Amino acid sequence: MAQGVVVAHEPELGNALRSHQKDTLTAVAKAIGEIKQYDFGGWYDQRRSYAGHVYFVPGDTMVRDEALRLGIRSPDGPNAPAKKRRTRT
Repeated sequence: MAQGVVVAHEPELGNALRSHQKDTLTAVAKAIGEIKQYDFGGWYDQRRSYAGHVYFVPGDTMVRDEALRLGIRSPDGPNAPAKKRRTRT
């Protein structure tokens, strides 16, 4: 069973995606789902409830406020390894 779902997302700001852009983004989101072993959930719908971790594949740059409303807290995802801090020697 998948631990999450990959959804394609059209950001609120900017120009609407054209048909061929949506087709490409859908294919990319499906491929990411296969790699991550997540289900593909289609296009994000805020009225829908998603099981497990939701991995967004945006069609354009997403602004911080929109990301926070969607529950996105990090560009690396919740399971990303902690970044190592550089130290001076």
